[in-house]
Amino acid sequence: MITEDMTVNHILRFHPATLAVLRRFHLDTEWAGTEPLEQAAWYRGIRVEEIVGALNRVIVQGGER
Repeated sequence: MITEDMTVNHILRFHPATLAVLRRFHLDTEWAGTEPLEQAAWYRGIRVEEIVGALNRVIVQGGER
């Protein structure tokens, strides 16, 4: 399960299937990789709950654990 305190790099390392979602929200490892998801979302003006929900849906649909 992905939480708002995880970094983008951590998410991609353990859940590579989430890359498309992160790109859709314009979150990449170049500028947001070391930032907690909550802070990266804030910088982009996006509700972190929206991103976390989308990322967790990918994990559930893809069968990742």
